[in-house]
This record gives sequence, structure tokens and C-alpha cells, in this order.
Amino acid sequence: MKFISSSEDLSKYLEISIKKSIEIKSISTDTRTLNKGSLFIAIKGEFFDGNNHIDEAIKKGASLIISDSKEYLDSKNKRIIYVKNSVLALKKIAKNIIKEYQGNIIGITGSNGKTTTTQLITNSIKRSSSTLKNFNNEIGMPLSIIHANPKSKTLVIEMGASKPKDIHYLSSVLKPSIGVITNIGNSHLKNLINIKGVLKVKSELVSNIKKNGYLVVPSENSTHLKFWRKIRNDIHIMTFGLKSDADFYPKNIRSYSNKIILDY
Repeated sequence: MKFISSSEDLSKYLEISIKKSIEIKSISTDTRTLNKGSLFIAIKGEFFDGNNHIDEAIKKGASLIISDSKEYLDSKNKRIIYVKNSVLALKKIAKNIIKEYQGNIIGITGSNGKTTTTQLITNSIKRSSSTLKNFNNEIGMPLSIIHANPKSKTLVIEMGASKPKDIHYLSSVLKPSIGVITNIGNSHLKNLINIKGVLKVKSELVSNIKKNGYLVVPSENSTHLKFWRKIRNDIHIMTFGLKSDADFYPKNIRSYSNKIILDY
């Protein structure tokens, strides 16, 4: 079972009219991995343009194609759906899926450890779906949502950032009930300038956590904790760390030559 398995599903989530009933076996943004019966979403990036590969997608048997090239504005090929912006169309699909989804949603960001934390949480929760590979940007995160199992009780989704407003963009789509910030470190300093810039962009997650939801953050930096507590007073903040002043901390650490075991 999938969120999108037909043109009727796509029509609902994209909020457009598609008269013909067409099966959608999978979804792809890359013709190199496109299978027959797939929905192909032509994405225009800084160094590539999926619209240049629409003929290839048709030859490979794409069931439907979403394109933002004006060349296809009045296309006679009814399998090609024109939108103003393919990335925003992808966002719209994911946002409407989340509105319908009834399970718990966990959103994870941070300078390091996002993918590992996502995998740990997913493997700890039965009937959960998580981020595809490390798809955590404005294209990858919506694809992870679309590919999730609708019967999952929990979605565990990773969010990455390289510039201001990235996490706000992603978390405003995800609207998690639980937000996790793994840590604040020196990452993407070209665009974020310094550690304060990193703190600010990662903390964009906080404003999009559902009311009465939870924010889980590291306890080590008191300045960061004060900053997070000032953002919202209608969510619960829980901390983790190595010291006993954190809500979650290890009581016994055993070290071996090839591994470390933490008992909580």
C-alpha cells in the first residue's frame, strides 16, 4: 500500500484534475532509475534540469510526468502535467499527505548524527517508516514522505540545512509532534557564518512542532537551552546528555575494545 498508487491519488494530493485513471507503480526524479509505470517529476536544479529528460522518461514508460517547463503548458500528451514549479508541487503533495496522516511524526535535525538517530529511532519503534537513505532536503524529504507506508504508526523524518530558512521550509511541511535536535556544531559555516547561525537555523524546527508536542535537545549548553525555552511555552522540552541534570542520561558506561555500552 502506498500514498500514491494512481492518478486519482495524485489528483487528490496535488489538487488538480486528472480525468484519465492511470496506475502509478513508483515515483522518480531521475530517469536513470526510472521504471515502467513510474510517475516522473522533472526537477530543475542548479546544475541539472529534469525537463531535458522528459522524452527519455516517455521512452522508458513513465505513466505520468510532472513538468514545470512552459514547453508543456498546452501539451497534447495528457500524461504530461504542467505545474509552475515542480519542487513546490512536490512540497504540496507531501504537505497534503501529512495533513491526512493520522500517526505520530518525529522530525530530526542537528549538525551531526541525524541519519544514525533516525535509524536508531526507526528500529526502536514498531511499524514505523523513515527517511529514504539520507534524503533530507526540499526534494528528498517530500519523497521520503511520499514513499512512506500509509499504515505506519510513526514517521521518522530527517531534515538537513545548508542555509537559513531550510529547516523552517521542511518542518512547516512535516509538522512533527516530536522534534529532535541532535547537536549544534560547526556545520555549513559558509552560509551559516558561525555557531549562532547554526543554532538559529536548526532551531527553526521548534516553531513548527505541534502544540503540546515535544522538543528533545542536548543538555550540555545552558545558553542553547535558554534559547530553546524562550521560543515556545506550549511544548514540552526534554533533554539528553552524559550528566545527571539531563532528563535522559547513562547511569553506567562500560567500555570495551570495539564498543561502548550505555545503561540508562
